[in-house]
Amino acid sequence: MVRVNAMEEQFEEVEILGKPALFTPSRIERGTVPCGYHLYEVRHDDDCQGDAVQIARNIYVNHWGSLITLYEIDIPVDGLLDIEPDDMNYGAGGCCTMSEYMVKYPAKGNYIDRCECYIHSLKKGGQSQLAEATIIEKIGDNLYLADYNGVRCTAIFNPFVCRYYVDDPNGLRVETKKSVYIRNGYEDRADYLASLADRFGADLYVVSCLADVLGESEDFDGLVSELEDIAYLGLV
Repeated sequence: MVRVNAMEEQFEEVEILGKPALFTPSRIERGTVPCGYHLYEVRHDDDCQGDAVQIARNIYVNHWGSLITLYEIDIPVDGLLDIEPDDMNYGAGGCCTMSEYMVKYPAKGNYIDRCECYIHSLKKGGQSQLAEATIIEKIGDNLYLADYNGVRCTAIFNPFVCRYYVDDPNGLRVETKKSVYIRNGYEDRADYLASLADRFGADLYVVSCLADVLGESEDFDGLVSELEDIAYLGLV
Protein backbone atom coordinates (compact mmCIF):
# COMPACT_ATOMS: atom_id res chain seq x y z
CA MET A 1 0.00 0.00 0.00
CA VAL A 2 1.91 3.05 -1.26
CA ARG A 3 1.47 6.29 0.68
CA VAL A 4 2.71 9.73 -0.36
CA ASN A 5 4.11 12.75 1.46
CA ALA A 6 1.43 15.36 2.20
CA MET A 7 3.93 18.18 1.68
CA GLU A 8 4.78 16.98 -1.83
CA GLU A 9 1.31 15.99 -3.08
CA GLN A 10 -0.92 18.00 -5.44
CA PHE A 11 -4.46 18.40 -4.09
CA GLU A 12 -7.84 19.80 -5.02
CA GLU A 13 -9.52 22.10 -2.53
CA VAL A 14 -12.97 20.80 -1.65
CA GLU A 15 -15.68 21.31 0.94
CA ILE A 16 -16.51 18.40 3.22
CA LEU A 17 -19.58 18.84 5.44
CA GLY A 18 -19.32 22.57 4.78
CA LYS A 19 -15.67 22.86 5.81
CA PRO A 20 -12.67 23.54 3.50
CA ALA A 21 -10.33 20.60 2.95
CA LEU A 22 -7.75 19.21 0.55
CA PHE A 23 -8.52 16.08 -1.47
CA THR A 24 -6.33 13.66 -3.38
CA PRO A 25 -7.03 10.16 -4.72
CA SER A 26 -3.69 9.07 -3.21
CA ARG A 27 -3.11 7.60 0.24
CA ILE A 28 -1.24 10.02 2.51
CA GLU A 29 1.49 9.04 4.96
CA ARG A 30 0.00 10.14 8.28
CA GLY A 31 3.33 11.22 9.74
CA THR A 32 3.79 13.84 6.99
CA VAL A 33 0.62 15.77 7.86
CA PRO A 34 1.60 18.96 9.75
CA CYS A 35 0.48 19.32 13.34
CA GLY A 36 -2.93 20.90 13.79
CA TYR A 37 -4.40 19.29 10.66
CA HIS A 38 -6.49 16.14 10.38
CA LEU A 39 -6.20 13.29 7.88
CA TYR A 40 -9.20 11.20 6.83
CA GLU A 41 -9.90 8.75 4.03
CA VAL A 42 -13.01 8.47 1.87
CA ARG A 43 -14.89 5.39 0.66
CA HIS A 44 -16.83 5.42 -2.62
CA ASP A 45 -20.08 3.62 -3.39
CA ASP A 46 -20.21 -0.07 -4.28
CA ASP A 47 -21.48 0.79 -7.78
CA CYS A 48 -18.25 2.69 -8.52
CA GLN A 49 -20.10 5.84 -9.59
CA GLY A 50 -17.58 8.09 -7.83
CA ASP A 51 -19.93 9.04 -4.99
CA ALA A 52 -18.35 9.56 -1.57
CA VAL A 53 -20.37 7.55 0.97
CA GLN A 54 -18.17 7.18 4.07
CA ILE A 55 -15.34 8.93 5.91
CA ALA A 56 -12.95 7.19 8.30
CA ARG A 57 -9.41 7.55 9.55
CA ASN A 58 -8.43 4.61 7.34
CA ILE A 59 -10.20 3.04 4.35
CA TYR A 60 -9.09 -0.09 2.52
CA VAL A 61 -12.10 -1.37 0.54
CA ASN A 62 -13.47 1.09 -2.08
CA HIS A 63 -10.85 3.72 -1.26
CA TRP A 64 -11.78 6.95 -3.05
CA GLY A 65 -9.13 9.27 -1.68
CA SER A 66 -7.69 11.21 1.25
CA LEU A 67 -8.84 14.41 2.94
CA ILE A 68 -6.75 16.83 4.98
CA THR A 69 -8.55 19.55 6.88
CA LEU A 70 -7.99 22.02 9.68
CA TYR A 71 -11.37 21.05 11.10
CA GLU A 72 -11.82 17.84 13.05
CA ILE A 73 -14.59 15.57 11.77
CA ASP A 74 -16.63 13.78 14.42
CA ILE A 75 -16.19 10.11 13.57
CA PRO A 76 -18.59 7.70 15.35
CA VAL A 77 -17.36 5.05 17.78
CA ASP A 78 -17.46 2.36 15.06
CA GLY A 79 -14.91 4.39 13.07
CA LEU A 80 -17.14 5.09 10.03
CA LEU A 81 -19.12 8.23 9.22
CA ASP A 82 -21.83 7.84 6.57
CA ILE A 83 -22.21 10.84 4.26
CA GLU A 84 -24.29 11.83 1.25
CA PRO A 85 -22.63 12.53 -2.12
CA ASP A 86 -23.45 16.24 -1.88
CA ASP A 87 -21.70 16.48 1.50
CA MET A 88 -18.45 16.65 -0.48
CA ASN A 89 -18.22 19.49 -3.00
CA TYR A 90 -15.36 19.73 -5.47
CA GLY A 91 -13.79 22.90 -6.90
CA ALA A 92 -14.41 24.84 -3.69
CA GLY A 93 -11.19 26.85 -3.69
CA GLY A 94 -7.79 27.46 -5.18
CA CYS A 95 -5.41 25.60 -2.86
CA CYS A 96 -3.37 22.93 -4.61
CA THR A 97 -0.67 22.16 -2.02
CA MET A 98 -0.49 21.59 1.72
CA SER A 99 1.64 24.71 2.10
CA GLU A 100 -0.98 26.88 0.38
CA TYR A 101 -3.73 25.43 2.57
CA MET A 102 -1.68 26.09 5.72
CA VAL A 103 -1.31 29.75 4.75
CA LYS A 104 -5.02 30.11 3.98
CA TYR A 105 -6.21 28.10 6.99
CA PRO A 106 -3.51 28.34 9.70
CA ALA A 107 -3.63 26.06 12.72
CA LYS A 108 -3.59 27.81 16.08
CA GLY A 109 -3.19 27.05 19.73
CA ASN A 110 -2.28 23.36 19.65
CA TYR A 111 1.47 23.65 20.07
CA ILE A 112 4.02 25.04 22.51
CA ASP A 113 5.76 27.44 20.15
CA ARG A 114 6.28 28.23 16.48
CA CYS A 115 9.62 29.92 16.15
CA GLU A 116 12.97 30.02 14.42
CA CYS A 117 15.02 26.95 15.39
CA TYR A 118 18.37 25.55 14.42
CA ILE A 119 17.59 22.86 11.81
CA HIS A 120 19.99 19.91 11.55
CA SER A 121 19.39 19.31 7.83
CA LEU A 122 20.21 22.93 6.95
CA LYS A 123 23.83 22.78 8.09
CA LYS A 124 26.34 25.01 6.31
CA GLY A 125 29.99 24.75 7.18
CA GLY A 126 29.10 22.49 10.08
CA GLN A 127 26.67 25.04 11.56
CA SER A 128 22.89 24.42 11.63
CA GLN A 129 20.86 27.25 10.08
CA LEU A 130 17.77 28.95 11.44
CA ALA A 131 14.32 28.23 10.00
CA GLU A 132 10.78 28.23 11.36
CA ALA A 133 9.60 25.02 13.04
CA THR A 134 6.77 24.07 15.38
CA ILE A 135 7.47 22.72 18.85
CA ILE A 136 4.41 20.59 19.52
CA GLU A 137 4.85 19.16 23.01
CA LYS A 138 7.35 18.15 25.68
CA ILE A 139 7.88 14.37 25.70
CA GLY A 140 10.87 13.96 28.01
CA ASP A 141 13.63 15.66 30.00
CA ASN A 142 14.59 18.45 27.59
CA LEU A 143 13.11 16.44 24.72
CA TYR A 144 10.36 17.83 22.50
CA LEU A 145 8.19 16.62 19.64
CA ALA A 146 8.71 19.02 16.72
CA ASP A 147 7.44 19.53 13.18
CA TYR A 148 9.61 20.95 10.41
CA ASN A 149 8.12 21.10 6.90
CA GLY A 150 5.79 18.20 7.70
CA VAL A 151 8.53 16.02 9.23
CA ARG A 152 7.82 14.88 12.81
CA CYS A 153 11.07 14.71 14.76
CA THR A 154 12.68 15.43 18.12
CA ALA A 155 14.16 18.67 19.38
CA ILE A 156 16.09 19.90 22.41
CA PHE A 157 16.29 23.38 23.91
CA ASN A 158 19.62 25.13 24.45
CA PRO A 159 19.14 27.67 27.26
CA PHE A 160 22.45 29.39 26.52
CA VAL A 161 21.32 30.59 23.08
CA CYS A 162 17.56 30.35 23.83
CA ARG A 163 16.93 28.26 20.72
CA TYR A 164 15.55 24.82 19.93
CA TYR A 165 17.71 22.40 17.96
CA VAL A 166 15.55 20.30 15.61
CA ASP A 167 16.90 16.88 14.60
CA ASP A 168 14.83 16.44 11.42
CA PRO A 169 17.11 13.99 9.50
CA ASN A 170 16.70 11.31 12.19
CA GLY A 171 12.94 11.54 12.63
CA LEU A 172 11.48 10.35 15.93
CA ARG A 173 13.71 8.67 18.47
CA VAL A 174 12.82 5.26 19.91
CA GLU A 175 11.60 6.68 23.21
CA THR A 176 9.31 9.06 21.31
CA LYS A 177 7.75 6.22 19.33
CA LYS A 178 7.08 4.29 22.53
CA SER A 179 5.42 7.30 24.14
CA VAL A 180 2.87 7.57 21.34
CA TYR A 181 0.60 5.18 23.26
CA ILE A 182 0.72 7.36 26.37
CA ARG A 183 0.14 10.51 24.33
CA ASN A 184 -3.01 8.92 22.89
CA GLY A 185 -4.37 7.96 26.30
CA TYR A 186 -3.15 4.35 26.65
CA GLU A 187 -0.84 2.85 29.26
CA ASP A 188 1.22 0.97 26.68
CA ARG A 189 0.94 -1.00 23.43
CA ALA A 190 -0.86 -3.92 25.09
CA ASP A 191 -3.50 -1.55 26.47
CA TYR A 192 -3.92 0.02 23.03
CA LEU A 193 -4.33 -3.37 21.28
CA ALA A 194 -6.89 -4.43 23.90
CA SER A 195 -8.86 -1.25 23.19
CA LEU A 196 -8.85 -2.05 19.45
CA ALA A 197 -10.12 -5.57 20.12
CA ASP A 198 -12.95 -4.11 22.21
CA ARG A 199 -13.72 -1.39 19.65
CA PHE A 200 -14.02 -3.78 16.72
CA GLY A 201 -15.41 -6.74 18.64
CA ALA A 202 -12.43 -8.87 17.60
CA ASP A 203 -10.47 -11.51 19.47
CA LEU A 204 -7.46 -9.97 21.20
CA TYR A 205 -5.25 -12.82 19.95
CA VAL A 206 -6.22 -12.03 16.34
CA VAL A 207 -5.55 -8.31 16.84
CA SER A 208 -2.18 -9.04 18.45
CA CYS A 209 -1.12 -11.42 15.67
CA LEU A 210 -2.13 -8.91 12.99
CA ALA A 211 -0.26 -6.16 14.86
CA ASP A 212 2.88 -8.30 15.01
CA VAL A 213 2.71 -8.99 11.27
CA LEU A 214 2.26 -5.30 10.37
CA GLY A 215 4.75 -3.98 12.93
CA GLU A 216 4.52 -1.15 15.47
CA SER A 217 4.88 1.53 12.79
CA GLU A 218 1.40 0.59 11.51
CA ASP A 219 -0.36 0.51 14.91
CA PHE A 220 -2.23 3.79 14.34
CA ASP A 221 -2.53 3.48 10.57
CA GLY A 222 -2.42 0.16 8.72
CA LEU A 223 -3.59 -1.91 11.69
CA VAL A 224 -6.68 0.25 12.20
CA SER A 225 -7.35 0.16 8.46
CA GLU A 226 -7.19 -3.64 8.37
CA LEU A 227 -9.51 -3.99 11.36
CA GLU A 228 -11.99 -1.52 9.90
CA ASP A 229 -12.14 -3.48 6.66
CA ILE A 230 -12.43 -6.82 8.45
CA ALA A 231 -15.35 -5.37 10.44
CA TYR A 232 -16.85 -3.87 7.27
CA LEU A 233 -16.77 -7.30 5.60
CA GLY A 234 -18.35 -8.90 8.67
CA LEU A 235 -15.38 -11.15 9.38
CA VAL A 236 -15.16 -10.44 13.12
